[in-house]
Amino acid sequence: MIKTDINGNIGIISIDRPPVNAINPELVSSLSESLDSFNSNDSIQGVVLEGRLGIFSAGLDITHLFPKDREYIKTFWESFSSLLNKMFTYEKPLYSSIGGHCPAGGTVMVIMTDYRIMANGKYVIGLNEVDVGLIVPYGIGSVFQYVVGQRNAEELLLKAKLISPEDALKVGLVDELCDSENLQNTTLKRIEVASNLHSPQQIETKKILRERVSNIIINNFNKDTKLILDSWFSIAGQKRLEYLYNKLQKK
Repeated sequence: MIKTDINGNIGIISIDRPPVNAINPELVSSLSESLDSFNSNDSIQGVVLEGRLGIFSAGLDITHLFPKDREYIKTFWESFSSLLNKMFTYEKPLYSSIGGHCPAGGTVMVIMTDYRIMANGKYVIGLNEVDVGLIVPYGIGSVFQYVVGQRNAEELLLKAKLISPEDALKVGLVDELCDSENLQNTTLKRIEVASNLHSPQQIETKKILRERVSNIIINNFNKDTKLILDSWFSIAGQKRLEYLYNKLQKK
């Protein structure tokens, strides 16, 4: 589900949950533990997060989550939110290597990282939550605005757009594009610059730059959980999620 490796002083975390790296409680827990392990390892100066070739992550595992009750979804969302905040405030450089499709929850994870490199190809990336019957809560919405800017955020989120790597580069959703075969090596080269500068000064500067958005995430934790639960279990939300659930069950 989560595999780890080390290349020099860089930790590599690979999401490997076939067929589409869908996010469930076990994946969230394992990813969080891997981040903690690398963060406490003094020999590791940076971390790369990658998915399987062709698909970084398809987002939340609807086939697993849809049948669950409100308390289960609440517990899952709180764990997922804690993971996202851990990623956004991670002390060491944290880069995303996006080797394929990255919609919904996949995009949510990569916007929490410091730098995003995506493979060229017929892939999509973006937050289409509105289209699947959910809202984009305060914390995630604030990070998305931080990454792409207010106007781009409204254009993409309100229209639930999934966009190409080229368009993602134009709006700042990703920072760089490269060929699939060079993706990991390129990411390792880019993170080397930041990792060589890893220091208390870098950590504190990152904390200062992200403090406003980080506070929004923390201060709206309970509100965001309620918003997600209310939209998830609303009539419209359940109708849309049920449609997706049935569609996925047939595959």
